[in-house]
Formats: sequence, C-alpha cells, structure tokens
Amino acid sequence: MTMEPDKAKETLREAWDEMIDALQAVRDAIDQPELMPPPVSDRNLAEGYRYLMGFVHGAVERAFHPDPQRPQFRNTLSVITRGTIDNADAIYF
Repeated sequence: MTMEPDKAKETLREAWDEMIDALQAVRDAIDQPELMPPPVSDRNLAEGYRYLMGFVHGAVERAFHPDPQRPQFRNTLSVITRGTIDNADAIYF
C-alpha cells in the first residue's frame, strides 16, 4: 500500500513529532532532582540520560533491523541496554 507523497510526509512528520515529544517528556522527568536516586549529582543525571538512550537504542534495533528471512536472537541486556540497575546476575557483553 502506498500513500500520496504529501500524505506520507505529513504522517511521517506527525510520528516523528510524537516520538520527540515523548522523549522530551522523559527528559523533563530525568531533570527533576526529586526523581533522581540519592545523592543528586551530575553523574546520576548523566546515568539517567544514558539509561534513556539505552532504551531508545534497543527500540530502534528491534524496529529497524529485523530480518524475517533470517531471524536471530538479540541480547536484551548489554552495557548500553541495561534493564534496570547493574545486576550481578546479568551478563553484559
């Protein structure tokens, strides 16, 4: 199914804007000191951003890199895509 170029452009821009708005809302939450783990610090703020980008990385990888002809398992946990805090039971590659 194809769309008219103008409709496709509008649809893609709306989807992009929604994604950016959602990321902005999360960023606004990360910047709130009361939501940071104690102690509030520049490092904890940076970890919040790193954590968010790990989820973005995982979502992009799942959305744009599947190959139905050659399915493969992916590591859901890595140094970039940690599920929560560092965990002794997790294997990071």
